[in-house]
Amino acid sequence: MSDIKTEVCFAPMEGITGYIFRNVFNRFFGGIDRFYSPFIPTSQKDKLPPKYRRDIDPENNSGITLIPQLLSKDPIRTAHTAVKLCTEYGYGEININCGCPSGTVTAGGRGAAMLADTGALDAFFESLFKELETAGAEGGRVPDISVKTRIGMSFVSEAEDILKVYNRYPISMLIIHPRLKDEYYGGSVHMDVFDHMYEESTHPVIYNGDIKSPQDYEKIFKDHPGIQAVMIGRGLLADPALAERIKGTEADGTYISRLKEYVRALCDAYFSVYKDERNTLFKMKELWNFLASNTKDPEKTLRLIRRAHDLAEYKATVNRVFDTE
Repeated sequence: MSDIKTEVCFAPMEGITGYIFRNVFNRFFGGIDRFYSPFIPTSQKDKLPPKYRRDIDPENNSGITLIPQLLSKDPIRTAHTAVKLCTEYGYGEININCGCPSGTVTAGGRGAAMLADTGALDAFFESLFKELETAGAEGGRVPDISVKTRIGMSFVSEAEDILKVYNRYPISMLIIHPRLKDEYYGGSVHMDVFDHMYEESTHPVIYNGDIKSPQDYEKIFKDHPGIQAVMIGRGLLADPALAERIKGTEADGTYISRLKEYVRALCDAYFSVYKDERNTLFKMKELWNFLASNTKDPEKTLRLIRRAHDLAEYKATVNRVFDTE
């Protein structure tokens, strides 16, 4: 495929797509226009813990266009953190997470749980933008605010009122994953709901959900020629060259060799930072839940990878897996 029409964004995946991953991925595979960071919780002190500072530090993201994502139900803390990321780190866009379906997140009223009460959602954005307006009037630097959302909690009928809230505010970009919170990542996306939100949104729209091939992308763009970008998460974890395939920039015959080097380099990068075999092994096993689809027998590959008890055993197993491909 050639003549790409929209940008390709890498979706934030908690525990996976941090700065170590982004740097290694970017070294071996191209086609990504923007990475979105895994969510950053806001705190009462408006101070970023070291873990999150490291992840969004521009020095750790050289050559990468990164959009930090915030997770919070508190509009004042969200505004203060957004301004901090803009003034201290230079980020011109901050993304607000209104879509994470994780139970630990939604139990605290954050992520997709914010969609349960459109009155509260409206109040959140009203306070957020008032606080940002005040910061701007006082001479502070204020970032654009984009939103990543699902279409509701339990019923597709919720999408109408949710979109009405978003349309009231100066959101720079609306990223829509057309699933309900209760559906997590199962079942089919509700394209009829996305179609309606795409048509009725007063903001530029990014599509997110189940893009696993260039053909999936082509259908999305054909049906929605005005979308600003597509966001891909699991599809890129399973096929790191997917953005290149979509854009028609993949070099012939290089995929498997690059995949091998990418997997090895990522393992080494994790260990060089963590200095811990167990943590490194956990990270790599998590990634192989997606990468195994590149092998002839994904279930067998996963069994072998999961049995590895240390890095030496893991690396030997990976070598055997690739040698059989």
